[in-house]
Amino acid sequence: MLYCKKCGLKLDGKSVLCPRCGEYTYNSINDNDDNNNSSSSSKAKNTIYSNSNTNTNPNTNTNTRSSTSPRNAKTNDDIRYDIFNPPKKNYEDYSVQRQQSEDYNRQNQQNEDYKKPRRDRNPKEESSSSWAKTFFKWFFIILLLISVTAFAAYFAYNKFMGSSTSEYIKSISSLNKSINDANDNMVSAIKSNSNDLPVQDILNKIPEEKKSFDSIIKNFDDITVPSMYSSSHSNLGKAITLNREIYVQIDKVLVSPIDPNAKQNLDHLSSQIDECMSDYASVSIEDIAFSLPNEILSISSKIEPWINQQQEKYGSTMDQIKLFSSYFDSMTKLFGRFNEAKVDFTQAIKNVRAKQTSWDDLFSQIDENLNAKKAIKSDYKNLSVPSPVKSLNQMFMDILDNSISYNTKLKSAAEKESSFNKEGLTEDEIKVKQKEIEDAYKEAQELNSSSSAAYQKYASIIGLEKEKYANPEFVMGLGQGK
Repeated sequence: MLYCKKCGLKLDGKSVLCPRCGEYTYNSINDNDDNNNSSSSSKAKNTIYSNSNTNTNPNTNTNTRSSTSPRNAKTNDDIRYDIFNPPKKNYEDYSVQRQQSEDYNRQNQQNEDYKKPRRDRNPKEESSSSWAKTFFKWFFIILLLISVTAFAAYFAYNKFMGSSTSEYIKSISSLNKSINDANDNMVSAIKSNSNDLPVQDILNKIPEEKKSFDSIIKNFDDITVPSMYSSSHSNLGKAITLNREIYVQIDKVLVSPIDPNAKQNLDHLSSQIDECMSDYASVSIEDIAFSLPNEILSISSKIEPWINQQQEKYGSTMDQIKLFSSYFDSMTKLFGRFNEAKVDFTQAIKNVRAKQTSWDDLFSQIDENLNAKKAIKSDYKNLSVPSPVKSLNQMFMDILDNSISYNTKLKSAAEKESSFNKEGLTEDEIKVKQKEIEDAYKEAQELNSSSSAAYQKYASIIGLEKEKYANPEFVMGLGQGK
């Protein structure tokens, strides 16, 4: 039997690590020797116990034992004495050793449990613990990723917004300068004559102003707008468009001062100026301010006296101008009707010959178009035509007559072709008949071509003629005439 040399704990085996104090103990004596000398061991034990009761110091018998063994060598009795009489230790040392022993045993037990097969473990507890660990592990990983992504997005957004806002403010500032330059250019024309309204100077500047604002509008459309400025940017776009329309309306008023609608045109100009100024005032982009110059704001009040003066000056010609205006308005309506009724039947003829449509359908289309043109001609004859424009009126009459003739000859050629029968005719007679049909189509097509050419010419001059007969200076030079 083996006992710990340090703490006296009973051990199994010849070489063992003490679980209580950690001391390594080795016994060189065979178990057989222990069995053979059991009686002497018992005697030695009794001797030891008796000696321990009478004398607590085991060294008192050292000289007696040393007479039968080498000096410094221990006998079996010495070993057993040491085992059963371990050195005394204080309480604190023993508590520390006991704690170390308990920790060691606990660790050994955990190691032994871990080495057990998986089936010997508690699967429910193990699964629950594993799931919880996995869940919290991925939860914190996902939370970390979300936090990092959110921070990166927030940083990128702030950087982008700062950059885009800076670029936007820079673009709007440049746009404001262009608007002010364009309006100031017109102001210089208005101020060219401090006493009277410089009508001709203003009219000369207007094409340049319209071109400038076309460029400004294009640049405005190319600007990228941050969301925080979307509302103001929209109002700015409306204001710029109205700013351009103001110059279009000024041109319209100044060109026709004695037009019956001149006062209404002037009122519309005033409302455009007010609306434009309101939209400019509603723009809130940093400290950039948009506005119209005072000379543009008050342009209506300067034009109105001039219009009254012009209408009074040309009062004697107003009736003639009204007659011309009425004639051209009626002409414009009839011209639009004729434009809708103008039809080329070339494709319709091809469809009939290819048997995609019937001859009756073609005749019906031709008759419908012919009746529409005849109705236009009838209304046109009833117009009151001032004598200075009778030649212009006759140009349109010729266009109508040729167009009506085209329909008539086309229908005649189609009737000949639809009724043509080759039976009983010689080859030469068939060729003659076919040539007659082709000549009829050709004649109709020539009328259509001449009518179309006259139509294009008339369309190019009708607008100019209307503007010319609205000019009081021109009408006064005509003298009396109707």
